[in-house]
This record gives sequence, C-alpha cells and structure tokens, in this order.
Amino acid sequence: MRNATIDHHFNEEKYQICRARVIIFSIFLAIFLGIGIFLCHNVVKRTQFAPVKYCDTGSQDYRVYLKENEFYSDEFLPKGMAYPTTAIDYIEFNYNYIFNIDDIATMDFEYEILGDLVIENNSTKKTSLKETHTLVEAKSKSLKGSNEIVINEKFKVDYAEYNTFANKYRTFYAMDTNSYLKVYMKVKRNTIDGSKYTLKNDTIKINEVSIPLSERAIEMNIDSQNNKVCDEISFSETQTINYTNLGIAVLCIAISLYLTKKLIYTYKRMLRRRSIYDQYINKLLKEYDRLIVVTKTLIDFRKYNIIKVPEFDELLDVRDNLKVPINYYCYVKHYKGILYIKNEDDIYALFLSSEMLEKDK
Repeated sequence: MRNATIDHHFNEEKYQICRARVIIFSIFLAIFLGIGIFLCHNVVKRTQFAPVKYCDTGSQDYRVYLKENEFYSDEFLPKGMAYPTTAIDYIEFNYNYIFNIDDIATMDFEYEILGDLVIENNSTKKTSLKETHTLVEAKSKSLKGSNEIVINEKFKVDYAEYNTFANKYRTFYAMDTNSYLKVYMKVKRNTIDGSKYTLKNDTIKINEVSIPLSERAIEMNIDSQNNKVCDEISFSETQTINYTNLGIAVLCIAISLYLTKKLIYTYKRMLRRRSIYDQYINKLLKEYDRLIVVTKTLIDFRKYNIIKVPEFDELLDVRDNLKVPINYYCYVKHYKGILYIKNEDDIYALFLSSEMLEKDK
C-alpha cells in the first residue's frame, strides 16, 4: 500500500506538470500567434491622400500695333477696341498662367503657344482648312516644394501674314468663308516620380483668343470661361513594406508553430493516460450497471482483511458466489480507483490505475 501511494503521488505530480505545461503552451501560443497576426496586418503600410483642389488660371493682355497711316497718331491701339484690318501690322500678346494647388507639390510643366488657322465654308458651316502654327516654341518650368507656379510669356502674331493668306484662299477658290486664328497656350503638367499626386488631366488649353481674318474690321474674342479651370487631384494610395514587422511576424509565427506542436504532443500524453482508465471504467459501468454501485465514500480498509484480485472477472466470480454488489470508488478522477466487495471481515479488491492498464495493454 505504501508503494502504491508513492506511485499514485508520483504520477499525479507528472499529470499536474503536463497540465501546467498545456496551460503555459496555450498562453504563449495565443500571445505569439496574436502578435504575428497583428504584425502581418501591418507589414504593408498604406498611406492615403484626400483629394486636393487645384486651379489653372490664365489671363491675357494685348496691343494692336499699326502700320504707318494718316489716321492714327499712336503706334498701337489698346485692348478692347475694333481694329481696321488694313491698318494692323502685328498683335503683341502678354499671356499669364498660374497653377495653384492646396498642398505642397512637385511637378514639371511643359508649355507652348499655338495658333490654329481655321477657314470654314459659310454655306456648309464645315471646316475647309485647319493648320496649327507654333507661335512660341515649347519651354519647361518646374514646381518644387511649393504650391504655386507663375508663367509669363510675351509674343507677337503677324496678323498681316495670316490675313493675307486667308484672303488669297477665299479669292483662289471663290468661296464665301469665315476665317480666324485661334491662339492658345497648351500646358502639359508631368507628375515627378515620388510625388503623391496624380492629375486627372495632365494637358490643358488656356488663354484662348480668337482673331477674325478676312474682315474689314475685327474685334478680339476672348474665351473667358477657359481662363480658369479648377479640378481635384485624383485620390491616390501608396503602399510600403515594413521589413521589421515582417521579420518579427515570421519569427512569431514560427514560434507559434513550434508551440502548437508541443501543445498537441503534451495534451495527447495527458489525455492518453486518462482516456485508457476512463474507457475501461465506463465500459464496466455500462455492461454491469446492475452489479456495480458507485460510492462517494470509502470504508476504512485497516479494519478488514484485504484480498487483492488481479482481474475484474475474478471479482465478478466472487460477486456471483456471495450475491453482493460490487462497489466502485474513484481515488483520482480519470486516473485511479478501486472496485471491491465487502464480505464480513474480508474485502475483495481490484485496484485500478492508468499505468496498470497501460502495462496490461
């Protein structure tokens, strides 16, 4: 009995150690797995930018310079008048362009000033001729670490040349025509690599002025609606990889896999010992339900003569002979118990434990 008691405490201690390990492994598994999952979600850093408003604003001024004549004493006429075409020598324009954005930006600007010579048939209202002439060659300018860029450009239009061409065309083809020269600034905005903004429309036309041709007198037609165009920067998102988080996440997941393996192994060891005992007892209680009485108290064995039986079948033979019930008492739940029959001063006992059943198995 002394050795059985020592053996019982020894194995119970081993069971408690396994149980404690299962709890510890579970806690650390939850911690490392949680950290790993959290860092995995933060490996890719997404930076979002709200739409930002920007405006392209243009303005134009001009002077109409005259040929030598007996009617005008001034060298030029100011903006906003009616001008006799035979008196015009050239037109001097001063274009102003401003790009403004509600945030600091980095962009390259390429611009040129063009003139579309258009001749239309008055009868059909369709275009008979259209030529694009470069009035100012392409130039570039950069916006760096600022929110505004200003471009000023002064240039001349040889009105007499374009007017002569339009008149010759009308005379040669004997057509009733409507001719004009549309002057405008073409601006292309290039987002520099690394900039957080991308324009919806990177090329615009601004400062449009229509100059009539083949007329006795002309007035400049300015498209004022085209002088200010506002829009918003398209929504953008950048993604960067945080390699520190990635490394820690991989390490945490690797530790989690190791802990999972240890947890499963330890849990199986713990359940294996208990399950053999439980399976055996449950089978006996089910098959011999009428013969076995489960008790919650145990009699004092010191007052009786203990007769150990090696197998349940022998204890069953004793029951059949004596016609008394078999008592069952559990020392340690899932682990150790006793089946016994009391007959006067004798007790027939079958001691059961997980280890004994493992050996028998």
